[in-house]
Amino acid sequence: MTHCEGSLFYRDQSKPDVRLPDGFELRLGFFQALCLTQSGLTLNLQTTLTKFYPDMEIIDFLEIHLKKDIRKYGMTTNDYEKAKTVLNGCKITTKQSNYTQVKKEREKIN
Repeated sequence: MTHCEGSLFYRDQSKPDVRLPDGFELRLGFFQALCLTQSGLTLNLQTTLTKFYPDMEIIDFLEIHLKKDIRKYGMTTNDYEKAKTVLNGCKITTKQSNYTQVKKEREKIN
């Protein structure tokens, strides 16, 4: 199975290529481009190493970044503001029974 972002492709696997101390993961992938040149079509392939957030439950993710047990103590207004910053630009997948929805968080999180 492959994860695709535009023309960048990464392998989906349970274990990342490199796990970083700050909680992020590095994934090895490749970039492809088809270019028209004077001699015809040229396929350009390049490898890439990209930093990703780990694949985990959002509550566990927020507890790590807020450094707080939000299941036990809840979230303050300040915690919500930090969560907005941390989640900005993240793709979040929700799964409920047989229904899956993928949402990319932008600047506004309600």
